[in-house]
Amino acid sequence: FMAYENTREHFEDNINGQLALTWRITPELDFRVRTNLNTNKKSRNEKYPVNTSFYDDDYGTKKWVGGYDETHDMYTDWNSDFMLNYAHQFNRSFGIKAAVGGAYRIQEYKYSYMTTHGGLIVPGIYTFQNAVEGAKGKTEKWSKEVGSLYANVDFDYKNYLFLNLTGRMDKSSTLPVNNNAYFYPSVSLSAVISDMADLSKVFSYLRARA
Repeated sequence: FMAYENTREHFEDNINGQLALTWRITPELDFRVRTNLNTNKKSRNEKYPVNTSFYDDDYGTKKWVGGYDETHDMYTDWNSDFMLNYAHQFNRSFGIKAAVGGAYRIQEYKYSYMTTHGGLIVPGIYTFQNAVEGAKGKTEKWSKEVGSLYANVDFDYKNYLFLNLTGRMDKSSTLPVNNNAYFYPSVSLSAVISDMADLSKVFSYLRARA
């Protein structure tokens, strides 16, 4: 009886795709762009036969009187970015690597739930129009967009002394309009001490970072 009468149906669709392109402008300069899309769509329904005492929901009793409900939700995540990279070795002692780029991400979610209330007028007919007291439900929807710009520069001296500078700014649709952007920079300095001096008797590799 449970297998034939108290049925649950579940349908799910997933779409995943990615596209990436790289353009080598010169041996030292290249440009890369990528986009990635993920979607997940689900639909579910459940049938409650009349004259049974199956479990209930939050909207009203289905025990003995029967019922029907449907749930639908969809999530979309679309992320795109670009990057311009540059690398140059000026001489045997000094080199530089730099990059500047940006990204844009869109997230969306939609949800809906509908259920009969008060039981079924005609047993075995699982539609919202067949509900004794009509149907009730709820919906939910949200979206978020984040745009980003970022850059970094790496300097190296004789491949043992390194200076790194970075900066990133994000702008989010979920924050107040007058205060929805934030910037966070960073600076770091590191040295491979074991390459600056002969410490092979004590350390095979020693690096300090600040």
